[in-house]
Amino acid sequence: MAGIAKGRGRGFAPPVQVAPLRRPGMKQYSELVTCIENMQLKDVVTKDLLAKTVDDIIPVIEEAMTKSSLPEIMNELHERALDDRAFTIKLSTICDPKIIGITDKNSNSLRVLLLQTLQKDYEERGELKKKSEHVLRNAISLMGEVYYRYIVGGKPFEYLAAPLISYIEMLLESAEEEDIELAVREISINGKSLSLQAVPELKNLILKFKQTLIKRNLSAKSRALILLVLELENNNYEPLNAEKEEFYASELGSVYEEIRKVNKNNTSEAEVRPKKAVEKPGSYPNSYKRPTGASPQVKSASAKADPQKPETKIQEKCENEESSHSNNYKRPTPRAIRGAGAANSDNARDNRGNNTKKSPREKKDTAPNTNSKAWGHDDRFDKNYD
Repeated sequence: MAGIAKGRGRGFAPPVQVAPLRRPGMKQYSELVTCIENMQLKDVVTKDLLAKTVDDIIPVIEEAMTKSSLPEIMNELHERALDDRAFTIKLSTICDPKIIGITDKNSNSLRVLLLQTLQKDYEERGELKKKSEHVLRNAISLMGEVYYRYIVGGKPFEYLAAPLISYIEMLLESAEEEDIELAVREISINGKSLSLQAVPELKNLILKFKQTLIKRNLSAKSRALILLVLELENNNYEPLNAEKEEFYASELGSVYEEIRKVNKNNTSEAEVRPKKAVEKPGSYPNSYKRPTGASPQVKSASAKADPQKPETKIQEKCENEESSHSNNYKRPTPRAIRGAGAANSDNARDNRGNNTKKSPREKKDTAPNTNSKAWGHDDRFDKNYD
């Protein structure tokens, strides 16, 4: 019996595994970049990352560190982020406390390398814009996502607030629809934090949004996006009510759905620091001095500084201001209630401190004057003595 020839029939030959061809000039990235790219955006848009997402990426980073140094790894991640907007959102997962503190054998810190990368991009923002608007937008997106996710001392890393606002101002200068969309996204996810850490800068930015809406020739979508920013500012950057959400969802479609998803999952408690109560001197009737010992809400100025918490200087400044206010406080001098007969008091004295006590003869010869205005004092109690 003749054998069956393979390769000429239909469906008999096994499929040949062929590696997909890369486009010319397309770089082949490492396993770490591939791992981050394979993340689902729905799993990384919120601040509270899934434990599985974090646990999956840590061993991949550790494996990558056995082949390359941490600076080389950071450079590769940064290069990919400038090329892909979605990757900037996924890359911000390295800001998780379990990941951001990773160091290599040369004591290179992932946290320091990330912040240095953001700083370099900001300092070279003019060159990035000349190079490519696309690259600049992704650099802005990366800083915005890191500011949104990197929490230090219970709040976002405040030294990124002002640069982020400066970045958004650059987007408003060009006022392209894609720029407006990115600017609105950054305000929608970071507006609450910026309103606490960069108050004057944010107010000036909102004014520029209004000027852009009035003076620039914008598309209907861009106008709706700027109106959304003004709505959020008026609502203290909290999620809008159901009626307004329905309106913007109908006008902006998927763009607003993405923004709403992030805002719904935000927890303002992690961003809003409770206001510190400042004791007034009147709170202590027996003494005008503050109680001994540091307040539990304020760190002592002599406490050892924590490099992870840059807000220590601000807390020390607040403490010094309160201490100065308490020490310089002067107890108010009680004001005596003057009556019509006050001038005849045994201890009555004039403005220069001289005794104005009259002799019996002067008292007899001088008629009583019930009009206290005659001696230059506005006695509001005249009616009570008539």
